[in-house]
Amino acid sequence: MNIKAGSRSLTFRVVTLCVAGLVLAGVGETLFFAHMLRRDVVALTAAQLSSIAGYVARVIDRDVTQRRAYLDHLAQRLPPDVLADPGLLSRHTLSRDRRFFFTLGLFIADARGIILGQEEDTLLPSPHPDAPFFAEALRTGFAVGQPRMGEMSGVPEVTLALPIPARPDWVLVGTVALRDSNFLEGLYTAKVGESGGLVLLSPRDRLFLGASDYDVLLLPTPREGLHPQHDAVMKGFRGTGIGRRVDGTEELAAIASVPSTGWALVARLPTREVDAPVRALQDVMLGTAGVVFLGLAVLLTWMLRRMLRPLRHGASQADRMTSGDIPFEPLPVARDDEVGHLTAAYNRLLSTLLQSRADMAYLAHHDPLTGLANRRTFGERLAGEVSRTRRHDGVFALLYLDLDGFKPINDTHGHQAGDEVLRQVAARLGAAVRREDLVARLGGDEFAVLLPDQGADEARKIAHKLHQAVTSPIPFQGGSLTVGVSVGIALYPRDGDSAEALLGWGDRAMYQAKKGKR
Repeated sequence: MNIKAGSRSLTFRVVTLCVAGLVLAGVGETLFFAHMLRRDVVALTAAQLSSIAGYVARVIDRDVTQRRAYLDHLAQRLPPDVLADPGLLSRHTLSRDRRFFFTLGLFIADARGIILGQEEDTLLPSPHPDAPFFAEALRTGFAVGQPRMGEMSGVPEVTLALPIPARPDWVLVGTVALRDSNFLEGLYTAKVGESGGLVLLSPRDRLFLGASDYDVLLLPTPREGLHPQHDAVMKGFRGTGIGRRVDGTEELAAIASVPSTGWALVARLPTREVDAPVRALQDVMLGTAGVVFLGLAVLLTWMLRRMLRPLRHGASQADRMTSGDIPFEPLPVARDDEVGHLTAAYNRLLSTLLQSRADMAYLAHHDPLTGLANRRTFGERLAGEVSRTRRHDGVFALLYLDLDGFKPINDTHGHQAGDEVLRQVAARLGAAVRREDLVARLGGDEFAVLLPDQGADEARKIAHKLHQAVTSPIPFQGGSLTVGVSVGIALYPRDGDSAEALLGWGDRAMYQAKKGKR
């Protein structure tokens, strides 16, 4: 080809102008689409991180509240001779479960931290360094001490204290190792992406209590001013946001509270991992467009108008999709050539991204194991039902369910059996209620059922029906498994006029039902 002649030709100039315009339009469109997509990906990832943080925070809170309940149980049943002389505690074995809940032992102390009695295998300094928290336990009914390195145990530990009813000036104190196998387990087992992680910290004590991906146990938190997002967490912020760590890494984080302790659980993921799919899509689209446009300019000049027609149509459709005029959908493949291949690749990528977005949206509102609504969805529906029922001066009921005997199944038969039990229970609960009722898994082996327009009598009947459904034997690997269930009933407006109050009432009613079985 004569380059000089070619450069003066109208075809060359038109092709150059058109290709240059298409390149600019394609690049701008791709960048804009990537920006819009990144915004959606960040929002969906934030919702997923929030769900993970909330779930792990609830698991940790459950670990603490179980130990509090166990400590309260022991405090109310201390032998008379120990109440008369706490030094005799070393001669007693209060419970066979003690080593499960408090691996580092139990002791009795007064408000000054003076050790009045301790178990035989418990060696502690007196007065105890957590004395201020013992005084707080006497005032408030329960207190969690400052996590510290144990002087005698040589491992990171934390104390839990509550008053002894028969001796209100004494506290019963349990000590547990922070890295114990059955305490804070959720912190070390949950996974956040490929490079993210979980961090547990105590704002009150300004200490890190552990992390899933690196060792920060008992290290002090950064001083104020180094990490603005961390500063907000220390001041009580709970939610999601993007911040920059002390080492310069930008990350998306979701923060949830551990209510029983005042601790905060942070699920974090570097934004470079969040943005990776968008960047990859952007690079592929830009690279593919460049190859196609170069081929058009050099080899397919004479097909200019024919080639530009499907490109113009595709650009128009993409513009309408990004502006919201039409839904995201595959572009028609006009021909089996470079433009057709580009369109097909775009369609495959778009389908993958839309499916990923749909999956993430589903996980943000449903429990992945059982398919039931999750705590977040249930809370939103419950709040809406409160508003609707208040407007119509009506009633509705909430059932709060907790499985009995579920943990032994996990311990004896493994998590596969436990998962099958949860799936079967979820299916039975869903089959036993009306279409307009909502069944949700709140976490672990806890479920809830929302019964619109149902009063006390109907709620008791449905609770009985659910009890029968759940307690029937569950087939598993040629045999059967059996669990019980404790049900708490909360009625609107009798037991509360808000979603939080009704959930709290149902939870307490469920625990009363569970205690009544013991």
